[in-house]
Amino acid sequence: MPPGSFYKPKFFKHMQKEYYACAHHVGIIDISSFSKIEIKPGVRSGDSNRNSVLEYLQKMCANDVDIEIGHIVHTGMLNERGGYENDCMLIRQSRDHYFMISPSSQQTRIYDWMSRNLFADASVKLNDVTSMYTVINVVGPKATQLMSELSNSNLKLQPFIYKKLNVGYASDVMIMTFTHTGMPGYCLYVPSEYALHVYNRLMTIGRDYGARDVGTLTQRYLRIDKFIPFWGDELTSLTTPFEAGVVYSVRLDISQLKKKANFIGRAALEQQKQQGLTKRLVLFHLEDIDVDKDVWPWGGEPLYRNGEYCGTVTSAGYGFASEKLVCLGYINRSTRDTSKIITNEYIMDKSAVYHIDIAGRLFRLTQHIHPKAALGQALAEREASKTYRPTVVKFKKQFET
Repeated sequence: MPPGSFYKPKFFKHMQKEYYACAHHVGIIDISSFSKIEIKPGVRSGDSNRNSVLEYLQKMCANDVDIEIGHIVHTGMLNERGGYENDCMLIRQSRDHYFMISPSSQQTRIYDWMSRNLFADASVKLNDVTSMYTVINVVGPKATQLMSELSNSNLKLQPFIYKKLNVGYASDVMIMTFTHTGMPGYCLYVPSEYALHVYNRLMTIGRDYGARDVGTLTQRYLRIDKFIPFWGDELTSLTTPFEAGVVYSVRLDISQLKKKANFIGRAALEQQKQQGLTKRLVLFHLEDIDVDKDVWPWGGEPLYRNGEYCGTVTSAGYGFASEKLVCLGYINRSTRDTSKIITNEYIMDKSAVYHIDIAGRLFRLTQHIHPKAALGQALAEREASKTYRPTVVKFKKQFET
């Protein structure tokens, strides 16, 4: 490999500027590659009161998708083992019409999975509309001010809300209040014929708000710092929502009245909840590594607990908010342990010492199971390490005239 391939990226300073835009101003990210599928009524059945689309999605999804019109829900679509087949957002546009957003690699894969599970009576149909929309992520604390000016409306919306509006004279732009980064802002689903116009207006008007183009790798680092698992890395057909720590995306307490009793994978999740987890996703901060000189983790590195192998890094990156290298990885108990159950107490045991092996060198890790605690501890350590310096204030002598 070329020298420096696995070290600090040469474009790191550019990523820092992109992060700063997202954290303090506005970051503009192109995520048009995300797959987009409409779920609509198909052939009408004789029962006019039946909502086949809702029944179908309640069967397919682990979360409760019977939400209010104009709202958004985050859910997984699971297999019979409780593993992920899809990690998606569902937007309810009307009583029996949903718009689904999935990761980029899912366009054909999940369409095929969902098609194979359609009702035999053709009462539900799918429509792949990925190419119809350009998707622009508008991230940052000044995103609301920018979007309010562009749309000539008050956009102080609650999280996970959807609405249509005109943006810079482009009509029927779908705006959604989430960003896939854990930061405030919006996703704009722009009809493709308006894409260049809307982007141009965002960057032109956004100049006054500090708007800046932001790359996909920076977006990935934003997510990893917030402990948001990635599709294909942490969320796979062999990992469940409980193991990945996204329990909020599963509803096991829904009654038969909502036709939620038998979603695919429910039995496996109930068994796992009863018996306990044998692996858990953990966030790690690297503590004794020189980010400017040492090789960085990039995924696939072995993890150790008290000197024994316990798992593998699934994804890694730099946490700009924590100012630390960050790893995510699933850990298991030692083969010598009589119990294989992983608990919070086991992970966070103060006597447990974790390490990562990067190219043959061991580096110390600090483990976390909650993103806010991880980020809060990193910020507290940073503040504690600062040396106090008094601020010198210079006053000009006032003269009488």
